[in-house]
Amino acid sequence: MFYYFVIIETIVAVTFNIITTIKITWSSSQRSLAQCWEQLIAKVQDITHLYNCSIESKQMFQVFWFWLFILSFSYCVFLTYMALSSSVLLIVQTNHFILYGLRIYAYLSHTAVCASFGLFAMLLRLLVVQMQRMLRRTVNENQLRTLIQLYRHILQIIECFCAVYGWILLLIFFEHFLILTDRSYFAIRLYRLPLGFTIQKVCAMLLTWVFPLALNDVLLIGACTATEKALHEFEKQLCLLGKTTNKDSSDFMLMVTCFSLYVAEQKPKFRILKSLNLNFNLLYATCGTIATYLTVFLQFDS
Repeated sequence: MFYYFVIIETIVAVTFNIITTIKITWSSSQRSLAQCWEQLIAKVQDITHLYNCSIESKQMFQVFWFWLFILSFSYCVFLTYMALSSSVLLIVQTNHFILYGLRIYAYLSHTAVCASFGLFAMLLRLLVVQMQRMLRRTVNENQLRTLIQLYRHILQIIECFCAVYGWILLLIFFEHFLILTDRSYFAIRLYRLPLGFTIQKVCAMLLTWVFPLALNDVLLIGACTATEKALHEFEKQLCLLGKTTNKDSSDFMLMVTCFSLYVAEQKPKFRILKSLNLNFNLLYATCGTIATYLTVFLQFDS
């Protein structure tokens, strides 16, 4: 059965990877992505020129390259070593070199897609944090109008980026769900069989197969959650500006009031296919679903 699961997993991984490649390389998607990055760079340049400040993005790119390096090293070195040196003959036989190479290629491509999406979210967070610092200073009507327009542009950029990556991230999360459930089930099943599969080998198998995929999803969700949290803090800070400022300008108070009404109903910013929120509730629900399936599979197996 494990062999057939590996075959199905490889077919699903290759199919999803083909769909992902076609979706990203589609001309309309390329234009949308180019416009998103162009608008992000333009907004960073605008805020640095208007407020005579600097935005340091070196740390975000370091996280991006660390993200790629750690997961690529885990797939290409640790996972390969575990598959080839396993004392369980079943694992070695089912991991055919062609099938294994196709799966590793799919894992690496998924990592690159998620890391690029996470980098975009982290750069947006830097921009929002700088906007929060501007609000702590004394702002006039023109600066406030610019910040509100910049906030709305950021929401439009996020919506456009999520529209391009919607189906791609959904397929990646679905494939990760299948792999995590499959590997967890067979690791526990092999431990229950008289094959000499100790608890240390179970932990090693779960660490090499499950941990990189889970880490990739946690980093992606964490980047989106941090950016969304920064946006909510900016909203609260700007809404409180009308109570703490000493300005008597009617236009200034009108802009603050209109913005308060605009953000009165807080909605998730990072949503794929306008229905699935990219926050930690998604991970909690996925873990609960995996635990439910494992319970059912293990009961039938016993």
